[in-house]
Amino acid sequence: MSVFKKLSKEEVLTLAKNTFKHHKNFQIVDTGYENIVVFIDFKYVLRYPRTEKAFLKSIFEHWVLKRLPTSNFKFPKLIYVNENPFFFVTEYIDGIHLNPSDIRKLSEEKQINFAKDYAKAVSEIHKSFNYLEVKEKYLSLNLDKITIPWEDYFKEVLIDYTLPNEAHDKLAKEIYEKWQKIDKTKNQVLVHDDLHTSNIIFKRDDLIGILDFGEASFGISEQELRQLFRINELCLKEGVKEYNRLTNRNVNPNDSKTWAIIQELASFANHIKNNNLDSFDYKRSVNHLKHWYPDIFWDQDDIKIDKNKFPEKTNPYEKAKKSFKEHSS
Repeated sequence: MSVFKKLSKEEVLTLAKNTFKHHKNFQIVDTGYENIVVFIDFKYVLRYPRTEKAFLKSIFEHWVLKRLPTSNFKFPKLIYVNENPFFFVTEYIDGIHLNPSDIRKLSEEKQINFAKDYAKAVSEIHKSFNYLEVKEKYLSLNLDKITIPWEDYFKEVLIDYTLPNEAHDKLAKEIYEKWQKIDKTKNQVLVHDDLHTSNIIFKRDDLIGILDFGEASFGISEQELRQLFRINELCLKEGVKEYNRLTNRNVNPNDSKTWAIIQELASFANHIKNNNLDSFDYKRSVNHLKHWYPDIFWDQDDIKIDKNKFPEKTNPYEKAKKSFKEHSS
């Protein structure tokens, strides 16, 4: 039976060294609220849950990893699982990360190749899981009770909350209404649900692997493919076309676009609601929304909120960089 035990970073590092006694290089990574990660000789990766919630999500992630397909793409391969306390170890996938701006700088042909490879990797994952089994496993762990569903989250920050800027609030409610009309009963799949470029491994310009299934859940294909719109319309169009060809589905790229926009709007609104404008996620949302809606002002100076409520922050840019590193790990 899997058991959660709260350990410090130092205790997790000791645990890693005792588990892999014949290895020498142990590098611990602080990955924020959910997991402590240890790289072992850059051959293996140990993930240890920090909290009860992270523990349950890790059990589900372990269940997913055991069922990932054999593929030309590299997915995290389980090496070792410890039940008490619960943690697991996967093979380290060597490669580099490209951010969306790096991909946009590639030739059109290479951008299309990336989008097609993204679609191929995603389609292989989706084909390997039965939606009802995924949903049953997820619900059996009560993850629906400890993780806010997208529906509730979007309603809370976009409908129940009124954004201070009238243009922002009007757009938020228009996009929410548009998102509501998307059919959530079709194209149901296991979703990675965090498939931004920080969780993709490249070799030069080629997509070779996918990391971190810690946010995996059940959802729809349009939801999964939304990340391509964060790069550009071309990648979304070509990726959806390839995904439809490989799966015989009929994913609408406009629905994936709506998914991307509502997620960034929700992040934007949530950070304003909580007076937290220095986080990396907020800045990322502003950058995307500026690009998608250039006729609307998105900078902090254009948001009519009481700036006196903000505590003094000595170096917000350094904090944003730190948040970025934590998000990318």
